[in-house]
Amino acid sequence: YFSHIPHNLTEIDALNKKNIFISILLPIALRGNEIILEEKQSIKKISTSKKNIDELEFFAKKYKVQNYKNINFANLNSSQISQIKSQLLIKVDTIPISMILAQAIVESGWGSSRFAREGNALFGEWTWQKGMGIKPEENLDTNFAVKSFSDISSSLNSYLLNLNRHSAYKALRN
Repeated sequence: YFSHIPHNLTEIDALNKKNIFISILLPIALRGNEIILEEKQSIKKISTSKKNIDELEFFAKKYKVQNYKNINFANLNSSQISQIKSQLLIKVDTIPISMILAQAIVESGWGSSRFAREGNALFGEWTWQKGMGIKPEENLDTNFAVKSFSDISSSLNSYLLNLNRHSAYKALRN
């Protein structure tokens, strides 16, 4: 796996640049979906044991199931566990590879954007936390930035998690 987009990608002719970009991103996208499938299998196996409830709580918080902040995980009954698992099984799902590639292509200009080169940001995710991203050069006074990441895999995993948990993508998940 490549950890970042090569800095000289902008100097390569268009056809080769596109092939390189897809060659870099495709295995990372496939692995991201494999991780999601592994999590989904773990969720399916959750029972009422204490160890499993801790795992259920972890996934409920990670994927932000409905009202997760107010759930008392120590006192769940089997019906509540089933309800949380059902929500998770809808939220924890793979994303079509074609969609992942298309979004990265559009948002990063085939890996040529400043955000991709400087911050491994392939999907144009925004953040409002200071110091957690790259400000657009044309508007350095904005209250947001494009999230930056230590590597491409982190960018991809953040994108997949965003699609699987944010309310704006509920129709996509359904």
